[in-house]
Amino acid sequence: METFNQDQLSALELKMDTTITTSLHTTAKWTKFLAVLLFISAGLLLIFLLVMSVGDSSYQLRRILGNLAYTGDTVMFVVAVFAIVTLIFGIMGYFLLSFSKKTKSALVSENIEELNSGLRSLKISFVLYGVIAVLSLLASLFTIAKIF
Repeated sequence: METFNQDQLSALELKMDTTITTSLHTTAKWTKFLAVLLFISAGLLLIFLLVMSVGDSSYQLRRILGNLAYTGDTVMFVVAVFAIVTLIFGIMGYFLLSFSKKTKSALVSENIEELNSGLRSLKISFVLYGVIAVLSLLASLFTIAKIF
């Protein structure tokens, strides 16, 4: 398969038609919505972490997650994972919101550099989604290992 370098792409004189701009505008709206949901999720996780840090954490964790035998190390692991996920949710929300704002602005001003910057923000958010997927998989494996 032939790959294109920058000179070949500029020789093609790619232009954005109404379908592309409409799709990018719709995508920007949805990413703004998802960013708000991520900020809300991060806030709820932060509240959960604050509740876990007050009082007997292992009792609260057992009450929330069931009656499995959790040790202090498990409680600290769960709190650490939730703290990391909260941080990543906040960062993902920031980059999705950044994509939304920059893309909308680029479509209005027809500024390709701003559009590229917005797309870079979207790429970073996809990388963070991958990190969340790996952390979720590790947490699931850790839980399965604890059960057996």
